[in-house]
Amino acid sequence: MPNNILDIRTVRRWVRSKLGEPIVCVELNDAQIDSSLEDAFLWWASYRGWYLQNSFQIVSGQQAYDLSALLPEVVDITKIWFPLDPNLDVTGAWPGFLDVEGYPYGDDMSGDAQGGFYAGLVQWMQTRKTTAHVLSADRDWFFNEKTKSLIITPGAPMPNYSGTAIYLYETPFKKEYLPQVPTADAYLIRERALAEAAYTLGRIRGKYTGGLPAAQGNVQLDGSDLLREAESKFEILDRKIMELMPPPAVIIG
Repeated sequence: MPNNILDIRTVRRWVRSKLGEPIVCVELNDAQIDSSLEDAFLWWASYRGWYLQNSFQIVSGQQAYDLSALLPEVVDITKIWFPLDPNLDVTGAWPGFLDVEGYPYGDDMSGDAQGGFYAGLVQWMQTRKTTAHVLSADRDWFFNEKTKSLIITPGAPMPNYSGTAIYLYETPFKKEYLPQVPTADAYLIRERALAEAAYTLGRIRGKYTGGLPAAQGNVQLDGSDLLREAESKFEILDRKIMELMPPPAVIIG
């Protein structure tokens, strides 16, 4: 369900309120707060990952694919799931078993393998991967960021079959992504946006080292205090997001 925690107008009001409005003037315009929110989103994405997915058709014998015609917004390709040649899929039990997010699922959630469904799933995935590797069915690829072309290198003889390939890709930030962020992470992004805005405001106020002229004399600003508080908040949020990261996998040889 989309969240409204990162609604642009809501975040603007919340940030200004946290920085002192309406009691004091907050010298930030909408564009500066929006930029703080974008920076916060990119900070979060650098830890959690933020990729979109799409698919394209593999054509027998074709190596180059112009993805700009499909999605001009593609910046980089991070992962591709290629269709496996049916002739090499010695398991043949659950075709198309990986969804676009990379999480395993099956239409039939039952399994007669010893250990239950999950044990059978793991065995199937390992067998399929080993089959592709041993028979040189794995395909190398690279993405030309300038031309937006995906090149599939032959390695072994080019596959003589067609099918649907699914890819994850990076794209420039868009405000439309914000409602899709999970709720727990949305609160982190909002806190980071506040810290980013406080840092920007601190830089602005820090330029007036002698204070601002007023009827009763110069008013000293808190630019240095805001910078220190923002930098401290950055460190706290970095630790917090690391604590929320899943533990690394353990490989037993």
